Amino acid sequence: MNLIKTSSVKLSLRVLLFLFLSFGVVADHISVWQGQYYTGEILHQGTYQFNFTVYNAKENGTSCYTNTTTISTGVFGEWKTEQEGVGAACNNMDHNYFLEIKIDNVTQGERLRLTSWNYLRKDAEEVLTHPITFEDYIYGVGDLKIGGGGISHIINKSGFVRELFENQDDSSDTAVIYTLQNDQGNQFSFALTSSNYNLTQQYAGENRSNLGVISLNAPNSMQFLNRWGYPFIWRVAEGGNLSPQKEPMRLEANGNLFITGNLTAIEGGFSEVKSWRANIIDLFVKNLNFTGNINGTGNVNTTGDISLGGNLTIGGQIFTDKGCFITQANFWAEEAGGISSSGGPAGLEYSFGDSNINSEGPRQPCAGKVVYATIQAENAANGDGEVDIVVNGDTNSSCQITTPTVDHGSTQTDCYLEFNAGDRLAPRTVITPHGQNNGYLVSWWVVYD
Repeated sequence: MNLIKTSSVKLSLRVLLFLFLSFGVVADHISVWQGQYYTGEILHQGTYQFNFTVYNAKENGTSCYTNTTTISTGVFGEWKTEQEGVGAACNNMDHNYFLEIKIDNVTQGERLRLTSWNYLRKDAEEVLTHPITFEDYIYGVGDLKIGGGGISHIINKSGFVRELFENQDDSSDTAVIYTLQNDQGNQFSFALTSSNYNLTQQYAGENRSNLGVISLNAPNSMQFLNRWGYPFIWRVAEGGNLSPQKEPMRLEANGNLFITGNLTAIEGGFSEVKSWRANIIDLFVKNLNFTGNINGTGNVNTTGDISLGGNLTIGGQIFTDKGCFITQANFWAEEAGGISSSGGPAGLEYSFGDSNINSEGPRQPCAGKVVYATIQAENAANGDGEVDIVVNGDTNSSCQITTPTVDHGSTQTDCYLEFNAGDRLAPRTVITPHGQNNGYLVSWWVVYD
């Protein structure tokens, strides 16, 4: 970075002669000094040996530059010289530098201060071992490179402190990027596109202007670390204001995720969700695939299909657009004891419905019809008994089945017994079989509307 500052000063030396001196700095480490050589009213014109020595102290001190030059003065004693390498040799910003001039080996008064070094030098590599204070901007046309083990910004100021990194160009391909780069050239960047930026669109019509981006260009993961166990909170405001703010998402330190809006899987779905520990008020899922259990006590409302590879245990009701959760042919089985004339088989156990085991059977969740019924003998072998399937304890039925004639044998019949949602289904003994009569298994199949 080239930092330009030139100075001029008119100085008088009060020893044997007087000298007017001005100095400046030009490119390539060349310092330009000029003055007037006179004594009293006498202007010295001629050729003289000028010795220029720069010290780091007003008196004594150490010299950092010296050179002897033959200079011819003008009619009015004026002279000018260009000294190369002064800035390169005298480059410690913690020092003040003073110029001593000898003409024909005679010292010309006190040393002259070249500069107080309250600005950065333009013509040399600088060495800075103490803090430096800037009261204005640093301008340059090249890169500003700062080396060392670390850079610390120490500010003592009330209120907000802002570090501004600005690019004022508004072109359509412009962005301002703050990048961290490691030894392999891998980068982690913060970027902000210009107000007219329109490159790198991911889809047609995407607005890429005024876009903030966090980017990692390295073969590893991006991590966010909170070393105090506090949650990660996502907050948003509107219109460029700090308030009011909303908190749509909170990720607790224990892994619990709280979302106030919708959780939507755009592609791929949720491949693995091991545990939903929080309450989900609204969950919109395009495809839900799982192989474990879904346990719930509320309602599940769906207008699509639910395919299960495992068990579904629900304490509430399930409603679909088809009117019933079970829409295909299913069986309704009852495990029975011995057939008796007092009603249905003894010890009924219903595997569907509301598990009501009174004489009228379980209540049906929706309308349908019984299409098939069977009886299987368990330690029983008489074929003179008869059982039918009835609705709400009715005495008439189209599903009548005789008992098997051999032990472990079975009988079956087709039937068309309709029922409504809320009706009860149960077997009823029409004729009690004789002889060995220890157990029968009565089963029937239903189709729900």
